[in-house]
Amino acid sequence: MEAPTILGLSLNTRNLGLAVVKLNHLVEYSSKLHKEKWTSQKRELILTSLGSCMEDYTIEKMALSIPHKRHQTAEFMELMRAIIAMAQMRNIEVITYTPKDLFLSIPDTKRKTKSSFMKQLVFLYPELQPYYEKEMQNKNKYYYKMFEAIGVATLYAFPAQWDPKLGIHVT
Repeated sequence: MEAPTILGLSLNTRNLGLAVVKLNHLVEYSSKLHKEKWTSQKRELILTSLGSCMEDYTIEKMALSIPHKRHQTAEFMELMRAIIAMAQMRNIEVITYTPKDLFLSIPDTKRKTKSSFMKQLVFLYPELQPYYEKEMQNKNKYYYKMFEAIGVATLYAFPAQWDPKLGIHVT
């Protein structure tokens, strides 16, 4: 049986992090900023681009990073429900993770911070190093949603490889 292609998403109504993982390879990753005010056109733009991604990469599973309840606006819930419905129409299995779940990738010996989380992903995917360095210098964080998307896709792909003592270790 061939390994599934997994779409990882981390989103809010303004910023969308996207990652496609197959086997232990990072196939695609990006961060998209949607500055405009929330409208039905903005929702459709996001859904259309995600639909294209699902088709282009033949996505079989989807992992969503969802914010804490206190950060879930009505607009966010509308978008998340639409994404899940779109995935279900395409028979794509969907699972959600919280930010707390993502910190499982950080070894117990280290502080659980966004920076240490991103470093763990850079360890696994060295091609992320330039994005990590840029993010550390950015006043307004831009790439973190992308890192979250990569994290949830990797967690979904390799749940047994996330060891609290060692961090991420995919072989």
